[in-house]
Amino acid sequence: QALAVADELHNVDLRAHVIQALVTHFYCRGDFQLARPLVQETLTQVLGANCDDWTLANLYYLSIRVCEDGEQARRYLAQGQPIANRVGDRWLMAVFTCNQEHFALEAGELSRGIELCQQYYQFGIALQDTRFILFSLLDLAGYAYRQADYELAASYCKQGFVKAIQTGTPGMIANFFNLQ
Repeated sequence: QALAVADELHNVDLRAHVIQALVTHFYCRGDFQLARPLVQETLTQVLGANCDDWTLANLYYLSIRVCEDGEQARRYLAQGQPIANRVGDRWLMAVFTCNQEHFALEAGELSRGIELCQQYYQFGIALQDTRFILFSLLDLAGYAYRQADYELAASYCKQGFVKAIQTGTPGMIANFFNLQ
């Protein structure tokens, strides 16, 4: 209903904010087919309007999340990350760093992936964002395993396991438990 109101009012800024919540909802449900056209249409509208940079960067981030084409997702990253950095919002900078880390891993750039994951972890600590901390510890453990540094991997798993138990995050408890 909020989307219909935004469209009826021809308010691109309102639409962008509604879409952020709606696309995240669809993403969490795994319904990318509904999310993708909504975020793409809104991104196109925002690019044609004079919306704030935070909104634009967040729409690029959402575009990465629902994109099926790896090359297109990398283009969204290349377009959105400088905007996020310019805005200086640490949450936005963290999510772009996380995406950049995953692209580095896909490209086989292990050292770069580790460096970016450590940055992502530091964002998590600074923001006190449990999800960022847990996901980065899980990735760091995976990197350590890939390098056959089992002691370091176990250390990351232990930290993640303790944090997941403290925060009552069952899925992450299971992930870290399985890696130990």
